[in-house]
Amino acid sequence: MIRLVYTVLATIFGFALVAQPTSLEMDQIVNQWLLNNDNPAVVGCVVMDNEVIWMDAYGKANIAADYNATVDTPFMLASVSKTVTGTALLQVIENDEDVNLSDPVNDHLPFSVTHPSFPNTPITIEQLLTHSSGIDDNWDVMPYCNGDCTTPLSEFMASYFTPGEPDYNADYNFQTWEPGTGYSYSNIGATLVGYLVESITGTSFNDYCEENIFEPLCMNNTHWFLSEFADIEAIATPYDTWSGVSPINHFGYPDYPDGQLRSTIRDMANWLLATVNEGDFNGESILGNTAMNEALSVQYNDDQGYIWYTQLIDGDVVWSHNGGDQGVSSDIFISLENNIGVAFISNGDDYLQGLLQPTYQWAKTQSTQGIGWPECITSVNEKAQAENLKIYPNPTTEFLSIELPASQGKFTIELRSLEGRVLVQEVVVNQAIRQMDLTDFDNGSYMLHVSGDGVDSWQVVIKL
Repeated sequence: MIRLVYTVLATIFGFALVAQPTSLEMDQIVNQWLLNNDNPAVVGCVVMDNEVIWMDAYGKANIAADYNATVDTPFMLASVSKTVTGTALLQVIENDEDVNLSDPVNDHLPFSVTHPSFPNTPITIEQLLTHSSGIDDNWDVMPYCNGDCTTPLSEFMASYFTPGEPDYNADYNFQTWEPGTGYSYSNIGATLVGYLVESITGTSFNDYCEENIFEPLCMNNTHWFLSEFADIEAIATPYDTWSGVSPINHFGYPDYPDGQLRSTIRDMANWLLATVNEGDFNGESILGNTAMNEALSVQYNDDQGYIWYTQLIDGDVVWSHNGGDQGVSSDIFISLENNIGVAFISNGDDYLQGLLQPTYQWAKTQSTQGIGWPECITSVNEKAQAENLKIYPNPTTEFLSIELPASQGKFTIELRSLEGRVLVQEVVVNQAIRQMDLTDFDNGSYMLHVSGDGVDSWQVVIKL
């Protein structure tokens, strides 16, 4: 699975600049990861200070339809969604003086959430945000739906926590320990975070996020439900990559605030920029500096903030969250020390952890260019049909076949080093397929440029 290059490599090849900043070094990092894994596509970005310093897309969003992934292709985020859910509740707390982190959740709910073994110990808002509430995930009553689920969030939450309701189970819906005395990652706890937003504000959770987070951050292609997208076919298809590569229908679940958000990497770059800049984004503020700093500070154990948690990458402590679900994977992290944010999303099951360190190492060698905040893109063409040019096998050990878009015509074919030096140049006339012998070339990545008769295509070629 090799990246199809859609952008023009301006700094090396001297053509017009494009909207998103690219990097040949990052191309090598991501292409190598794709070679070692089966995920059809990966999109990624790196932000620094108030700039996007790298953003690109690789592979197929939909194999059967031959749609390439682009920076404007929506992907499911899985548990990375929780960073938005947590921020939404922190925003509500910041704006409502009657709501505090230390409040029992029952102060703000139309039903009671009580640990059956510790009925006198209140479960607090802060415990939900630090996964210390004692609420457990009972997967027997957490269904997947084909498409969006129709069960309202309020109905699902009440059924899960109310004795006698269909989804309540005193043994499986709660941990054995007292709230506030242990730690267990809880999807349902994060779902309750989202429902608290809904209960306190009187606005559905998805609408609240649209108005108070996505619109201010110009995340115009980010939504909780499939029904909110203009074209569902443009959303990256999930693929089961544990055993082959098999498509999975788009799905949802009633506990949607814990993982159902879909977003583009362009929008996620804005999310990272707001987080790196303490809640500020190009004159907008989604969260005060104090609240954002608290979210990205240790609040429980040695590594848990409010939803975000720490990990070590390249020797540095960063704030992070990953996600994984059926046919989707995601990873984001923030370095407060270097004002760097990194995000990757994919439509396969293989974990993205292997991309994080080399990307962060590259990012720490870069600097901003004085471009400033990204432009607000209000409409995008989400589906990108593959160019009518095929090269195979890629990677190759010997010969590379280049299938030209027409058997009649004149084309110039160049193989270049990543530094831009022309290694091979030939002109072909009235040929449908041209073979190039790479047997004597060193192993590594090269750029193939094909031009002529309306074609101007750059593609990465890997020699093994």
